[in-house]
Amino acid sequence: MTLLGNFALTKDGEPVELKNKKAQALLIYLALTKQPQSRTHLATLLWGDRFEEQARSSLRQALYALRKALGDGVVLGDDPLSLDPDAFTLREAEPGNMLEHFQLGEEAFDSWLETARRRHRQKAANSAFERARQQEQNGEPEKALATLRTALAFEPLDEQMVRMEIALLAGLGRRSEALSRHGRFVDLLKQELDATPEAATQKLADRIRSDNVLTPNDTGMTGDGGDGYYILIAPFDDLGGGDTATFLARDIPVQIVHGTNRGVVYLNLLREPQEDDADKTPLQRARAAGAMWLLSGSVRQIGTRIRIALTCTDTKTGSVVATNTALIAGEESFDYLERVGDTVGALWRSHYLKLGGFDHSVIERLKRVRHQPDLFESILLDASYQPVYSTYSRAAHEALEQAADYALFEFPNTATFHAIKAWAHFARTDLGDARTRYEGIRTAKSIFEHAILLNPDFSPALVGLASTSYWLGDHGAIEGLLAKSKLNVTGLPVVDVIRGNSAMFCGRTDEAIEILGGVLEKGAGLASLANWYATYALAHFSKGAFETALSACNAALEFSTEY
Repeated sequence: MTLLGNFALTKDGEPVELKNKKAQALLIYLALTKQPQSRTHLATLLWGDRFEEQARSSLRQALYALRKALGDGVVLGDDPLSLDPDAFTLREAEPGNMLEHFQLGEEAFDSWLETARRRHRQKAANSAFERARQQEQNGEPEKALATLRTALAFEPLDEQMVRMEIALLAGLGRRSEALSRHGRFVDLLKQELDATPEAATQKLADRIRSDNVLTPNDTGMTGDGGDGYYILIAPFDDLGGGDTATFLARDIPVQIVHGTNRGVVYLNLLREPQEDDADKTPLQRARAAGAMWLLSGSVRQIGTRIRIALTCTDTKTGSVVATNTALIAGEESFDYLERVGDTVGALWRSHYLKLGGFDHSVIERLKRVRHQPDLFESILLDASYQPVYSTYSRAAHEALEQAADYALFEFPNTATFHAIKAWAHFARTDLGDARTRYEGIRTAKSIFEHAILLNPDFSPALVGLASTSYWLGDHGAIEGLLAKSKLNVTGLPVVDVIRGNSAMFCGRTDEAIEILGGVLEKGAGLASLANWYATYALAHFSKGAFETALSACNAALEFSTEY
């Protein structure tokens, strides 16, 4: 299957005729999403304006046309449906050229496809960006500059890349060109997004104007960047055992830089020691570079199994703040490289958000990156965690809901953004008065249901639906929804919380106390513990344990005076 310009399909070098355009769209969607999809979701995606039975009938016809054209064994399953990855080769287009002539006329599919095109361009840009950073680390600023401009051709509004280009130009002695590039970028931001540059970009330009000369390796991405935090990644230790361990030790740091979403966090590889810091430890060099965290790791191969350990160290205190260990089979190595960025992102989100209050400028930050779907989503995800870890209040959740509304204006068919809006609305309503709570929770439940319609297996929406269900008294649905979800958020045991609350409201008070007591024992530091302590207090109150109930109420007030 070729996605260059338009859709094309060949078998043994000969073209395959597939005239049914919805069948083509079905094949494209299954190939690019690379995961099983339910019939309900596919019918809604491709025939959104039809009644459910009509849409399912049309899906059956498209599926018949697809299987007739491709033969047996390519489209797998009945419900859900998927593709056999070994049965075809996906030949992707040049960046910016993916399926540029393909239009279906279905709002949901066309919106998804446009997002896929953007991700395709961004993937190419990120790949070039990482090559440029590696060339910069190797002391090749001219090569880095050329590679970086390839990346910027795909993503001209990526401010981190522009900052690196400006710093490289200044480091090479081309000060006037660097300032001119800054001026053009300011004009482009104003014209395209009606926005101004980030504080770090302006600070970099001010340094250059003041004749504070930069070295070629100084990209301006330091811990005082104004909008984010800075993580450096040390070379991983190869503890031996086989070639796969050596391969992973070499590639994991690069994959972390490439794969971790950049919301408020910037990642880079720790620079090799120079003459003036050859006697310093990696932690000391990371501290001197302004990094907040140093990420290190090790890989050991034991037979066919591989142990990978990640350690995040606070550069100021030298203390370990987060760890992650994985034991994988050798054949799972590439899968691990695919998801290692998500692992680091989860570790980071579970810790850094305790540092400060809710960021009320999130919509302005989203406007600046609306052309970059991955970064856009990462920023909003960061914002969605902040009320959990720092400011559990009506104002924070109202601001988060407004940010989700803006995200849905830009990307209306994204399950993630619907789920964030629903959680924000749910929490804001929960902090309100009892008269408005019922209707607010019903509204949140309907938004979760819409998110699940867009993505039937989306765990945050399934857990949200379970949570709203217990508040509305539908306890029978909860266990099924929780079983279907696979949510695993570090430091946020939502599933146990829902089970504990549900047990409380079903009269199983002792069970509720046991579950919620275990959650509260592990969850110190989360702002959202307010409502869990309150339910814990109610459970003890119902048993006549008034001193314990009062203590739990006081604990709830410490986390949120509004609850």
